[in-house]
Amino acid sequence: MTRVLKFGGTLLADEVRRARVLADVENAVSTGEVPVVVVSAMGRRGDAYATDTLLGLLEAEAGPPDPHVRDLMLSAGEVISTALVAHLASSRGIRAAPLTATDAGLRAARRDGRPVLREVATDRLRDVLARGAVPVVAGFQALDESGRVMTLGRGGSDLTAVALGAALGVPVEVVKEVPGVMTCDPALSTSARTLRRISYRGLHRLAVLGNRVVQPDAVALGQRLGVPMTVRHVGRRWGTTVTTTETIELVPYDDVAAFGFACATDLTLVRCRDPELLASFGVDPDCGLVLGDEAVLCLDAPIAERARAAAPTVLTDSVPGCARVSVVGDDDRLSSSWILDARRVLREEGVPVLFCFHDRHAANFVVPDGFVAVVISRLNCLASATL
Repeated sequence: MTRVLKFGGTLLADEVRRARVLADVENAVSTGEVPVVVVSAMGRRGDAYATDTLLGLLEAEAGPPDPHVRDLMLSAGEVISTALVAHLASSRGIRAAPLTATDAGLRAARRDGRPVLREVATDRLRDVLARGAVPVVAGFQALDESGRVMTLGRGGSDLTAVALGAALGVPVEVVKEVPGVMTCDPALSTSARTLRRISYRGLHRLAVLGNRVVQPDAVALGQRLGVPMTVRHVGRRWGTTVTTTETIELVPYDDVAAFGFACATDLTLVRCRDPELLASFGVDPDCGLVLGDEAVLCLDAPIAERARAAAPTVLTDSVPGCARVSVVGDDDRLSSSWILDARRVLREEGVPVLFCFHDRHAANFVVPDGFVAVVISRLNCLASATL
């Protein structure tokens, strides 16, 4: 039996965490499984081999690099993780084989400026599994049409894991330092609860709006190909099961009504006179409200800067330093009356709501960055009582 185990960068950041990862792999092997291990670059910004650190090294002295040079540099972080994890596994008596994108057979192309996986040739991977060795695969990378390394976007190791799971016909487990998919980032609220299960559609909505426990593209691919997925804590077998049900389904461990929070910070609130133009910058339509030929949007600060530089007359009324707090609920629970109640509660708390928009599944409140914690706290109380 085989399953794909994906380990993120924070789980590889130091010796103690890496020991937990290796124990997790050992546990799978001890049951007779031969897992496929997918790894991210070690750590986060500031750590020696983290993706953002490598990017900063490129840009510090010579400005933005050529896209191929950028991809080549950023892919090095995952290659280092792959070599290290394979070596540490071997030192524990686990037969392990490190595989880069070339070895693992991942092929990708760019479509509208975005990386899209187009093929997974699993011959080499199956040969490694047939020998009883554990493949340790470098996530986040693939080869383009010219055979050059390209990266798969932030969080792209999740996409690698799901693509391999689909190609091999096996389940995927996204292993984290949290118990599973939670109703909120536990760093933002102590009231965060772990969900027993969530639909792919619900997970995608949370991911797009900022709760990126799994990369949005990976969620979309998993849903399209029907890949069984679990999100769980390292060292534990159970977590959140991702289902293929068509509804937005958020099911906590208790009987409290189901809802979840997503949060995105360091945004710029803008009014745009040409919404179609922003599609070329990778702007998701869920990030704001389109009204005819105009739109009010929450953009990541770097995207807002690039858009303003490319078309300075298109973006108006720019407000930097914003956060979007989104309440995601089951289908029609988020009524207009609930939105009005929420705005009233936040106003009474002294929170300046800069913009608000909603649909059947999510209510979005744009506030200054410094008010995120109080917004989540107050909306959590309101949602618990009324949803």
